[in-house]
Parts: sequence; structure tokens; C-alpha cells
Amino acid sequence: MRCVRIKRMAHEEGSQLMNTSEAADLLGLSVGRVRQLAIDGKLRGERVGRDWVFVRSVVEEFARRPRRRGRPNKV
Repeated sequence: MRCVRIKRMAHEEGSQLMNTSEAADLLGLSVGRVRQLAIDGKLRGERVGRDWVFVRSVVEEFARRPRRRGRPNKV
């Protein structure tokens, strides 16, 4: 069921899927940071087993957003 949702998400976006390391390379972040962004819901993706899958257009849109430099504040 989850694979269908991921394929539908990619089809609706008209883009290709990418894994965590590919998203990290595109964003210039570590793999761990990309995972944390996905877990926190700040970067939209789907968890498949132990890894995350992202739609390329969503990652590119996230990359265009302005970000604050430095370590995130503790909550």
C-alpha cells in the first residue's frame, strides 16, 4: 500500500524519486540531518523500511527556501 502512495506522489509531482543520500547531496546536508528533517515533518517524504524516499521536486523546493545558518535551537 505504501509503495502505491509513493508512486502516486511521484506521478502527481511529475518527478523522480530519490533516496536519503541523494537528497543530502542535493541539499548539501548530512544524511542524518535529512533524516531528522523528514522525521520532524519539515521535509516531506515517505519512510520505506529503514530509509526515506523523497520526490525530487519537493527536495528542490526545500533547497530554494531560505534557511537560517548554524545549529537549530533546542526545544
